[in-house]
Amino acid sequence: MGVELELLFKDLLTKKKLSEYETRNKRVSLFKKNFITDLKEKSEEDKIIISKKFFKKIPLGIVSNKNQNELKVKVFDKKNPPTDFLKENINVVIILESPHKDEYKKNMTPIAPAQGITGKNLFNMKESIKQLLNLIYNTEENYNFIIINPVPYQTSLNHLYVNKPKKLNQKLRDKVWDKLWKDTKLGCQKEFISELESIKPEYILNCCTKKFKKEINEKLGERMDKKNKYKILQLPHPCTDAFVESLKCGVNFFNIKANHKN
Repeated sequence: MGVELELLFKDLLTKKKLSEYETRNKRVSLFKKNFITDLKEKSEEDKIIISKKFFKKIPLGIVSNKNQNELKVKVFDKKNPPTDFLKENINVVIILESPHKDEYKKNMTPIAPAQGITGKNLFNMKESIKQLLNLIYNTEENYNFIIINPVPYQTSLNHLYVNKPKKLNQKLRDKVWDKLWKDTKLGCQKEFISELESIKPEYILNCCTKKFKKEINEKLGERMDKKNKYKILQLPHPCTDAFVESLKCGVNFFNIKANHKN
């Protein structure tokens, strides 16, 4: 990542009040020092600058086809695709949002997208996704499920803290995601479109969280032309129960519809 991120100290607080961090030393003690560039003292409006060393880009991922005790989602290298990647399959892009804590090692080395419950749900429900697509579009195809994070950096900042927060701070995550997405110097939007154009998916599943779904749809709409005719489905984020239930309901609905026609 080529830029540093500037935030207000109060945005990074977890449970304690701002008044409990009166000195620089107390504030610095919250974070891993090698990831903090500058931490000013005094007022509530103090700014913290997170070093660009913190932001390690997560690669693309592909949902594994093998039912083994291995990674449910593996790194997808377009130049050297994994062994279970079949070129004759139809490419489906699953859009998430940004990587969280499970996608990185303790030293912030990237692993792959969707290493927690998100990846497990995608792996367990891949047959349901396949069935749903085939029912909706009246076809019989096999698919590669490729994962893209529009902002491929840890926006939750979980690994920034010495004592990692147990719960996701959604407000902080959303603020950081929005800053990085809109940073033209960083170029997340440009790279997102570039990845789509190189993968050439026939289908896109927008599984981004509700707050940013509209922005992703607008960006996709900008690229919809004669060359890029994506079929886009809207689904809940795969980490939620709603994702699993929506797939089950969708398959049941289209099965009933197909049987009714027959």
